[in-house]
Amino acid sequence: PDLIYANAGYSTFYGLLGTTVLSFSDVLGNHRLIGVTSLQVDLKNSDYGLAYYYLPERINYGIEAFHTARFVYLTNFNRRELFRFRNYGAVASASYPLNRFYRMEGSLSYLNVSSENLDFPLDPIEKISYVIPSVSFVHDNTMFGYTSPIQGSRYRLNLFGNPGLSNDTQSFYSLTWDYRKYFR
Repeated sequence: PDLIYANAGYSTFYGLLGTTVLSFSDVLGNHRLIGVTSLQVDLKNSDYGLAYYYLPERINYGIEAFHTARFVYLTNFNRRELFRFRNYGAVASASYPLNRFYRMEGSLSYLNVSSENLDFPLDPIEKISYVIPSVSFVHDNTMFGYTSPIQGSRYRLNLFGNPGLSNDTQSFYSLTWDYRKYFR
């Protein structure tokens, strides 16, 4: 294994909980398998994911599956109610290096989102699904220290959205820019 990380704890809200990260690769680094968990009570209330990356060619391919659950109290008609928001889906991705410091990345995600009122289980569960293509231009010439970058810069220009194939009222697009400079 390349990385094994685990911890356990106790929360007054969730009770006993734990987190695990496992990362494996072959000797040449051509294949990478990563699993992450943050278990709480049962699978419906937990966070987990599994990813596989195929890395021997110039284009790097990846596939991922994930599930996350978040809890929040919302005020609804002067009542405070506990809601569970779940995100789950899959991502297929590819990364093409243009040279040592620049690359193009693309992905296609299938995302399901649900909202559930846990205080009133008879309320209907609201669900929606999205198909989200993404394309990015990335620059990265950072030099790493022991735990983080210590010199260089990196930026990412990312365009993503939902074309609204099944429902055009749910379509959206977003353009994001992230720039970071590291000083020694």
